[in-house]
Amino acid sequence: MPLLVKYKNNSIEYIPKDCFQYLLDSGCIIAFKRSNGDWVDPNVGPIRGQGTTNSYDGRERRSRW
Repeated sequence: MPLLVKYKNNSIEYIPKDCFQYLLDSGCIIAFKRSNGDWVDPNVGPIRGQGTTNSYDGRERRSRW
C-alpha cells in the first residue's frame, strides 16, 4: 500500500512503503499521512518502531504450571 508524503518543497506524492525509510532517513520528507487521515511530522510525532522496547522484567505469567 503506498504512503502519501509531503516533501520539503511542499509537493505531495504517493510512494511505495519500501522507499519510505530511505526518504525519512535522508530528511526529504517533512510529513506523512496516517491511515486515520492525520498528517504527522516525523520530527515531532511518534513513528512506528521508535517507541519503548515493551520488555517485561517480572515473573513469567504465561506458563501452564
